[in-house]
Amino acid sequence: MLGLEGETLLSERPGQLIDLAEQAARGGADLIVAVGGDGTLNETVNGLMRAQTDAVLATIPLGTGMDFGRTYGIPSRFDDAVRTALGEHTRPTSIVR
Repeated sequence: MLGLEGETLLSERPGQLIDLAEQAARGGADLIVAVGGDGTLNETVNGLMRAQTDAVLATIPLGTGMDFGRTYGIPSRFDDAVRTALGEHTRPTSIVR
């Protein structure tokens, strides 16, 4: 899909993305892409924080609010968001515990 390759993991219940993101990072993934809204992104960040990883997090906003995407200028058009995830336009973001 537009050069973005990897394993697709789907959540089946609230909170599961935390575990999936942690497992992916601990398994050696260097790029984690959260596809969904702010809740999806929140769970994914929590999983990466648990894993204490240097993996890069990208998001493809598909939720209803998409506040994070709007705040950070992540394109809402799918193809453009994938290009951003591939690193054409990256931006460091801090996380406060």
